[in-house]
Amino acid sequence: NYVGLQLDVARQKAAEQKLVCTDMDLEAVYSERPAGEIVWQSLPADSEAKEGDTIKFQVSSGLAMSSIQMEIPLPQDRDVVEVQVYVGDEPNPQYNERLSCADEYAYVTLTATGTQYVKVYFDGLLNQQESQYKQFG
Repeated sequence: NYVGLQLDVARQKAAEQKLVCTDMDLEAVYSERPAGEIVWQSLPADSEAKEGDTIKFQVSSGLAMSSIQMEIPLPQDRDVVEVQVYVGDEPNPQYNERLSCADEYAYVTLTATGTQYVKVYFDGLLNQQESQYKQFG
């Protein structure tokens, strides 16, 4: 079973078992697994293969979009607030709502890849306390 191994380790083990895996036998796929990790193999793990058989791998590109939930406390010094949430360097907010501060929290779902800086604005002003790095996936 090669699933879960890094590509270089999987190719080395395949070569030791006299299996063939050329660059043409590799396919990069979007996955939540770390980049370079084998996520699928063409030969079943418990099957017997002959010397010279080809094994194909799907390899994670590590770029799968993932979603996270944020619970953002709303300011209590006003009645209504406009909340905008930006992810990374995106020019447009992923969340932009005018909320009653009596709701106490904004519940926000954000989507991105990797680690991104999430910026939270209240009425157009960056809120340093709620802005932070978040891991997506």
